[in-house]
Amino acid sequence: MVNTLKCSRFKSDNMKKEECSLEPIYKLLATVLEVDLQQILDFPLSEPLEILGMDSMNMIRFILLLEEHYDIVFLNSDLILSNFSTLKRLFLTLKKYQIGGKT
Repeated sequence: MVNTLKCSRFKSDNMKKEECSLEPIYKLLATVLEVDLQQILDFPLSEPLEILGMDSMNMIRFILLLEEHYDIVFLNSDLILSNFSTLKRLFLTLKKYQIGGKT
């Protein structure tokens, strides 16, 4: 089992990689998209998640799972498909809620 996964902290367009625990996020995403965890781990940060099956219904399922898992409520302004269109955009959105940060 993977204990520590690579995540990205974004500053402008430059990405600085650092170790952090994103396992729950990747697992929830794999569950919603019905793909293997390894597919998510290997998926390029800037590729559209639509390739793996992300659509508006899966986004809603994913958001509900995130809210339940992290005991948060997303702002309505963040509930747009483009915020969940790539792993990079997803991590930028989650960063606002201090999810996926360094542990």
